[in-house]
Formats: sequence, C-alpha cells, structure tokens
Amino acid sequence: MSNLTEFALSVMFATAILVSLAVSLLSSQGEKVVAEWQFDREGDLQGWQPNVQIKDVKVANGILSFRTEGYDPILFLEAPFEIHASPWNVIEIRLKADGDGVAEFFWSNTYEEPYRGFRPHKRTEFWVTGDGKWRTYKILPLWHPEGKIIRLRFDPFGGANFEIDFIRIVELEAKNLGLETGWVAVGDASVRREKEGWTVTTKEPDALILTPVSIDAEANSFVSIQMAVRKGDYATLYFATEKEHGFKRVSISPLIADGKEHIYNLDMIAYQEWRGRIIALGLRPTDKLGETVRLSWVSVSDRPKGLPDLRIPIFALDDASPRVGITTSLIATVTNSGGETAKNVRAKLILPKGVELKGDASLSVEQLG
Repeated sequence: MSNLTEFALSVMFATAILVSLAVSLLSSQGEKVVAEWQFDREGDLQGWQPNVQIKDVKVANGILSFRTEGYDPILFLEAPFEIHASPWNVIEIRLKADGDGVAEFFWSNTYEEPYRGFRPHKRTEFWVTGDGKWRTYKILPLWHPEGKIIRLRFDPFGGANFEIDFIRIVELEAKNLGLETGWVAVGDASVRREKEGWTVTTKEPDALILTPVSIDAEANSFVSIQMAVRKGDYATLYFATEKEHGFKRVSISPLIADGKEHIYNLDMIAYQEWRGRIIALGLRPTDKLGETVRLSWVSVSDRPKGLPDLRIPIFALDDASPRVGITTSLIATVTNSGGETAKNVRAKLILPKGVELKGDASLSVEQLG
C-alpha cells in the first residue's frame, strides 16, 4: 500500500496487483484414441463391474444403462488395461442422466493396498446435467506423474438413472499447440482466432481453453492478460506443473465487465504451487456461462505488462450506519493493475449537498506502481 492520507473524511491510495493469464493462437484440435469402451455387444460390460449400489445393469442397443442408490456407487474397470500417462490425455464419456450431480473418475498406476491402488487425491470430478439429454463430457485428469495408468473407475452419484454410450481416452495432439500456435477447448467451450486476438465462449462450469507451455516458474512469476469482458464477476486461471497431478486454480477478481480492454497482472509468487516447470495453462475468462469474451493477448514473464490501469475497487464509508451531525471517514482504494507506474495521480472528492468535508477535497500522489 502506498501514500495513505486520512482526513476526517479520508482518501486512501493503494497499489494492488490483480489477476491475469496466457496467450496463444487457435489451431485445429487433433486427437487420437488410446483406449475405448463401446457397449455395442448385448450384455457385454466391456470389463466394467458395478458395486452393490448400482442396480438394474443392462447392455442393450449399444447402451450401458443402470440406476444408482446410496452414497458411493462405483463402476470398476476390471479388464486388463495399461496406457502411457500423458498430460494431454482426455477422458470422454457420452451419457445422459435424469438427475444433476458430481461424478468422478479415479485412476492409478498400481494395485497396491489399501483400495487396490485408488487414492482420494487421484481423481477428477465433473458436473453432470440431469435433464435426460445426451452429452459428451470431456475430463482432463492431468495424471502424467503416474507414468502409466493401469486402474480406472467411474463413480456416478446416487439417486439417478444413467445411460452411457461410450467411455474413451484420447490424447490431444499437443505438438500443434503452444503460446505462439494454439489454444484447445476442453469441455463445452469454443475459441476462435480473430484479426486481433481471439473470441472465447464457455458454456458449462468445467469448460476452459488450454495450451501447453514450458515455463520456469521461478524465473517467470507474472502472468498477464488483456481482455474485454461484458458480463461476469470473475475469471479463472488454471495451471499444471510437471510433477503434480491436476490443475491448480487462481481466481481473477474482480472483472471489469464494461466491454472494454483491461489488463490483469497476477503475481504468481503469492501462490505456493507455482513452482518447478509449468507445462500447461488454461483459462475460463468469465464465470458467466455462454458469454463471449474478446481475448487480446497473454504473457508470462518476470514482470507485469501493460500501461497504467487505475481502478477504484473500494469506495465506502468507514461507518456502515452514519448519523446526522457525526463525523465519519470515507475510504477510497485506488489500484494500478497495469505494468507501468502511474505518475502524478490526482484525486478530487465531490460531495453532494448537505455533506460537509472536514479536510482537503483533493490529494496528489507522485507515483502509483
């Protein structure tokens, strides 16, 4: 915080670092199937075995159907299975359900006890929309530290009827992607290259855009993004590291949802998990589903980016219930979320009739970094 001056009515200036993200170009989304289970033979579960909380199991007309009860229904894959664990593996499952809930895939590289290799931290959750419509869910487990995957299980949620068309594991063609060459959509998202930048739309809570990178975290502690958002309260930055499972998430808040270009800079030193080698960056540019965001550029470097960008995130009375005739304080927090220092910043307070200022109505700050 810099240059704090207080009156009976006070104005407070602060330097704040807001949030940001990563750049790249759109490329075609290539993928290859590395494992697949299609229920196209009558009565053949393809090696998947239900526990006692999955009832009325049937394979017919190319569909695996069942109903669930209890708090822990599970389908175990008991057939022999082994694939190389790549960070670009995506689990795809086409299903429909008649109830909403959170489903999970568990995975492991061992049969060791307890739990025959399965562990609470080796799982990936996803939201299932229970409107009875077919949807293909795409789940990015980021299980690469396992080296190989030999165990898999699907945990639906209880109290619903399910139909599954297929389960498969694909590998994205990451060699065609990168900060200078491409984003790929994961889940119900789209990204399109424009004359300047990209347009990004996410239509479900788990959807995002993703690009592979190779970044030394310690040497590059700032992630920066310039984008224009019309609706929404926050964005989400995702990153994955070389040695740990799954995505790490950082909230970008508050968004300036006025449809104009704004720069967000995130100092990643504040996040303990930003260490080692970063192998992937992802972005959900707004929490408003179906909203299209204009993404101009993204950068990862050792310093914040962009021109000065002043904002007032806080402008409030210190006393929540002011009384007539009693002096109170007014707090204004001014932040510079840009990469360059703002110079000769001047603020002037204009009050409505009936409010008396006890102090100077203006304040100047030589620099706001």
